[in-house]
Amino acid sequence: MLFRSCILVCFLAVSLSQGALPKHPRLSLPDSDMPAVKDRLAKEDWAKAYLKELQTKYDPTLDQPIHLPDRGGQWFHYYACPIHGVRLRTESPTRHVCPIDGQVFTGYPYDDCVITMVHLQLAEAVRDLGYLYHITGERKYGERARDIALAYADKYLSYAYHDIHNEPKVPGGRVTPQTLDEAIWLIHLAEGVDQIWPILTPPQIQSLKTKLFYPCVRGVILPQHMGIHNIQCWKDSAVGLTGLLFDDSELLKDAVNSTEHGLRAQIHLGVTADGQWDEGSWAYHFYALDAMLPLTEALRICGTDLYTDDLHRMFTAPILMAMPDGRLPAFNDSDTTTADGDPAYEIGLARFHDALLAKPIITANPTTHAPPSRQNLPALLTGVSPLPDPPQERFASENYPASGYAILRSGNTWMCLKYGPHGGGHGHYDKLSFVLYADGKILANDPGNSPYGLPLHNGWHKTTLAHNTISIDQENQRESTGSCPAFIMGKDFSACLLDGGTVYPNAKIKRAAFLLNDSAAVFIDQVTTLDHQPHVIDLAYHPDGKWGNPADNQSWVSVSAPATQPAQSAAYTYLRDLTTLKMTQSLTLPINSPIGTTFITLAQPESATTYFRGTGVGKNITDRVPILIARRSGESATFMWAVTTHAGMKPPILVPQSTTSMQVIFNGKTWQLRADADGADPKIEVHQVANP
Repeated sequence: MLFRSCILVCFLAVSLSQGALPKHPRLSLPDSDMPAVKDRLAKEDWAKAYLKELQTKYDPTLDQPIHLPDRGGQWFHYYACPIHGVRLRTESPTRHVCPIDGQVFTGYPYDDCVITMVHLQLAEAVRDLGYLYHITGERKYGERARDIALAYADKYLSYAYHDIHNEPKVPGGRVTPQTLDEAIWLIHLAEGVDQIWPILTPPQIQSLKTKLFYPCVRGVILPQHMGIHNIQCWKDSAVGLTGLLFDDSELLKDAVNSTEHGLRAQIHLGVTADGQWDEGSWAYHFYALDAMLPLTEALRICGTDLYTDDLHRMFTAPILMAMPDGRLPAFNDSDTTTADGDPAYEIGLARFHDALLAKPIITANPTTHAPPSRQNLPALLTGVSPLPDPPQERFASENYPASGYAILRSGNTWMCLKYGPHGGGHGHYDKLSFVLYADGKILANDPGNSPYGLPLHNGWHKTTLAHNTISIDQENQRESTGSCPAFIMGKDFSACLLDGGTVYPNAKIKRAAFLLNDSAAVFIDQVTTLDHQPHVIDLAYHPDGKWGNPADNQSWVSVSAPATQPAQSAAYTYLRDLTTLKMTQSLTLPINSPIGTTFITLAQPESATTYFRGTGVGKNITDRVPILIARRSGESATFMWAVTTHAGMKPPILVPQSTTSMQVIFNGKTWQLRADADGADPKIEVHQVANP
């Protein structure tokens, strides 16, 4: 790979010195692509509608004075209610409202967060107006884009360099508080300036170069390199586009061919063998992809094709790993997201000619239920017409070892268990957790994230307790990479055996998960301490919905907090509505889930178990999600439990036979399950037993 990188560096250097780069525009929509765009506008209603949408948006602004903010902005993650943990609603540049209780916030940092949005909107205007000029030929659009860009050239260096703490430190910015947002801002400007290049005079080009682009690239973006990281992808695109814009081979060398952080390394090293971005977050997967595409497209136009197999897998992975309705779990600082409706797939389909990539273009967004729409910029510039029919294949259970996901599927039931790499700064302490989906709904979710500027993010969303997994002594797990020693599939089942790795220095955690038909998820969780001392072992489960009424023989008692002294994790302080019950028998609890009444059943334990039933945090502090904690104290513990995945089904009967095996009597069938997690040959077994 290093040899190939060196070749490209030399190629780019020679090409630039010989003036071999194509004429502007060369970052996007070169003149050679204009006939295809004109053809879309002539034949496709969505293309006409999008162009009209842009004109309607910008026409009223063309005669208005250009007002740039008087200062740089602040971190968008501060733009949240500190009480409820929810994004604020902007009613004016100085009035910011909590949507839950209507409390009004003003001043710093809230006003300054809006200023960041204004800077980004102005950069987007330069980009959009540039495309309007090139596509329509109407000079008024190009002149407006030019005037905004030149206004920034006159003002950029007057903005104070600052970071998210308002201190003049790396990785701060001038128009924004961090290099990430500054890079995004500059990418939009570069694309717009490239489109209006024919109407710029040499002095104007020099002003843009020396007073705006180069101070931003050399003074803000280049002083910090982040290795393989989604932020570095944005920085690479900003630096590389600037290099192509101004024929600068040194900037291209850094942005494209640095073996530590260049675009080629990001694509080759940042994308796992399974196709997922290596930070383990689907939100950042798409964010990194969006960051790579501007420079990848520009390089293709300029003669270097980086649309490799690695990048192809990055497009296909979200489709192959998704829930049946197309959604992806909220792992590692993500929300529940989807590829469906993502405009990046317009580019992916155009470059890879893979019919599978048409699926997100023609499928309605499963979260918003918005109908498919091609009214977006990538479709106008690159859209394939007519769209091919994506393959209608039924995806089976599969293990993805590079990403660390074991996905069990049957019919319309889907479960993804997470055991892989931590995921860097966006990782959560959630090894062996899972998300469960059935009948079109998520039955057990991942907590996702909250604005990073709030205590809630580290205090709840990243913690072990917030996930469907096991914690010890109320402490968060450590960063670890687990493994999947066994993965099997049969006619009417699939199962996996997972090892949490070094999540705790004094204990091992292993989980066997079984999906029986499409009707029940069953678990054998084994915890073994290594220091032969008693520990507090908590199994947490977060079903979506509301708690149903417990059985009459269950005497739940209100309690303030399920904590030993001293409490080790701040997550326990976020629990509410707690009741407790101590039992040595099996326990079944009804859940009023999104699909109706389902059940969670815990087998008779090997020792007394204290259960806590209450609520944890969902999307914000006021959004309460059920939580069940099963607690045992000792040197080891085995939790055998099950969750039904269809409404109206009776709960299973779980019959433990040893610490590694049990019978499951359910839905007219009897299953024999076994999980041998220790030894030289870890394995799982599933057998269906004839009913007497």
